[in-house]
Amino acid sequence: MAVFAAAEAGDPQAVARVDRFARVVAQGLAAMVLTVNPDLVVIGGGLSRAGDAVASPVRDHLGRLCLDPPEVVVSTLGTEAVSLGAVRLALEHLNTELFGALSTTERSPLPPVTTAAEANAAALSPPALTRASDRAV
Repeated sequence: MAVFAAAEAGDPQAVARVDRFARVVAQGLAAMVLTVNPDLVVIGGGLSRAGDAVASPVRDHLGRLCLDPPEVVVSTLGTEAVSLGAVRLALEHLNTELFGALSTTERSPLPPVTTAAEANAAALSPPALTRASDRAV
């Protein structure tokens, strides 16, 4: 993080290093942007601590690489983004299972909760065998 702080302070060597890093990041992002065409790219995780020192050069390089560059912002969640997302997903799943409704998403990506007895019974029961003549046409 010292190099990002030095770049924000105006150190020419740090600015050059951050610019090289941002160019490489932007080249990787450009492939995704040209394929998916998102309106927004969020810089998250540990890299978000660098703030605008990294977001600004990435934004500049994406502007040169993409026909319709997305907005580039830094996440305010910092290094906790993945943990918070996992907790939110688990809370949505519990909300669906306990109350039968989703609060923010249309459909839960997780399978329904089953008891151990239900899971064991399903695992031990033989598959249903049917004859072709018994199937509805």
